[in-house]
Amino acid sequence: MPMTSHRASGFTLIEVLIALLILAIGLLGMVSLMMTSLQSNQNAYQRGQASLIAYDMADRLRLNRTLATTANDYVFLLNTSVPSDPGCRTTGCTAANIADLDLREWQENFRDVNGTGVDGNDYVAALPNGAGTVQRSGRSYLITVSWVPSVNSKEVEEETFACNGVIDGDTNTVVAGEPDSAANARCFFQLRVDL
Repeated sequence: MPMTSHRASGFTLIEVLIALLILAIGLLGMVSLMMTSLQSNQNAYQRGQASLIAYDMADRLRLNRTLATTANDYVFLLNTSVPSDPGCRTTGCTAANIADLDLREWQENFRDVNGTGVDGNDYVAALPNGAGTVQRSGRSYLITVSWVPSVNSKEVEEETFACNGVIDGDTNTVVAGEPDSAANARCFFQLRVDL
């Protein structure tokens, strides 16, 4: 009987394993891209919230310009206690009452000041683990909104956003600097308002 050679048809086991390995590497790459996308999305959300919160205070300062340019009622540092509720909203309020109400409502962006939320329903902070300070120098205010990044953020500074902030114990504000640990790292957004 003459021997005839048969060509192998179909895949061998080694070819199947190599194809599975390539597929697994591709899937891991896709998962990595999705995780990076989610982290970037969270960072963008936090930056957007910080910007909105800072501009909210800037608008409040502009609306109560007379008091804001003559008194320190709007100055708020990290160790400042939240003003008590003046018990008025628009009518019957003095300019100082409005300043107290503005600071109280502004601090609701970071923590539940009332214990029940602004509206008495389920409360969700706009920027959890955040803090806000308002510093005054003459007719100029520096509004700083800071937060603990939800993901490791080694991003380059962009405009007035930075993720290299630390809490300065002397001034009770957030300043640029190298944190001594990841737990002390803070991102911050600063806005200067001239009245």
